[in-house]
Amino acid sequence: MEISFGPFLTCFFAIMFLTIYLYIILYRARNVFAKNTKWLFLGILLIFIRLSVPVNFPFTYSVYSEKFLPRFTNPLCDNKIGNLSIYDCLLILWISVAVIKVLIFFYRKIRLGNYLKNFTQNSDHTDPLYQMLRKYIPAPIEIAIIPSRTSPAITGTLFPILVFPKNISLSEEEIQLICLHELKHYKNHDLWMKLFIELIVCIHWWNPFVYLLQKEYFLTLEIDNDNYLKKHIPDFDSVQYAELILKIAKNTLTDGSSDSLQMVDTINFTGTVTSELESRITFTLSTPDAPRRHSLFRSVIHTIILCGVLIITIFVVIEPSSPGPSSDTNGTFTLEDDNVCLLKVHNGYHLYVNGKYVGALDTIPDDFKNVTIYTRKEEIPHE
Repeated sequence: MEISFGPFLTCFFAIMFLTIYLYIILYRARNVFAKNTKWLFLGILLIFIRLSVPVNFPFTYSVYSEKFLPRFTNPLCDNKIGNLSIYDCLLILWISVAVIKVLIFFYRKIRLGNYLKNFTQNSDHTDPLYQMLRKYIPAPIEIAIIPSRTSPAITGTLFPILVFPKNISLSEEEIQLICLHELKHYKNHDLWMKLFIELIVCIHWWNPFVYLLQKEYFLTLEIDNDNYLKKHIPDFDSVQYAELILKIAKNTLTDGSSDSLQMVDTINFTGTVTSELESRITFTLSTPDAPRRHSLFRSVIHTIILCGVLIITIFVVIEPSSPGPSSDTNGTFTLEDDNVCLLKVHNGYHLYVNGKYVGALDTIPDDFKNVTIYTRKEEIPHE
């Protein structure tokens, strides 16, 4: 396996496609939430895992761009900063920032866990709010009632904790809706999905589309749970539920202390982004679509699309390639010591004949031991 431009380019275009795809699911194909949601999300998660390993596997097939991509990639490989090419410098920068972001993420995750532990270990089981929450939250999930004006949330992949603000006035029916919503995240393993996506965002920090994809994906999870409550709660009041979303959002906005909690790796009942609140309320108040004759067909199409993207990201990569030399009338050229040279690049060598690029080599053959090796492309003598 080797790291090259191909996996980076493939990941970039795959994430861009998935961002557009999730947008279509959210705002065009609403019926997709009704069936096979877990399978759709599983397919996206598998694609995410593949995108977090941007290397060429031995079985990958390369699709070469002869003219367009080399215009951008060749200067990165040929120009050097000291002994390193610009590509090597960018690769070091990418890995360094990714490692730092992953470490910061886990530091904040551990810090949040230690903060919440103070409230789970010292919980007052006689507190009416605690008793009411425990009616709807099973014992394996701990409950942390905190003084901050934050949104109710669930966190912790291995040791789940329901986070609930203390200073908010809610009816028992509203508390039930919040608990069932967060409990559904736990049962759907959404916390694991969120963890994987957060790590992928840390790894692909350079790709602007990954942040858009993260936003759309998390919104998809929230709308999916909202729809679950609409279908499975008897006498569900959509207007009341929409008012509850706004109430929690307003309570969160009235106090900036929640920012200091660094609520990482949590799934909040509601956020504070206006566009996301509008989307959730719009879906909540909308009339459920009538069953469609082609709903099964559409689900199959979505599955095929995701499987296709997964197969492409695993087995196919887009690679920049410089064009080979022009063939003579016999389709051959002569290799002699005075017309052959090598250019050292990040992953091997480029072979030049009469100043023209011929191909790439991983190692130097015995026949080329005496051939001149250059480190800069401009040093290569031309025909």
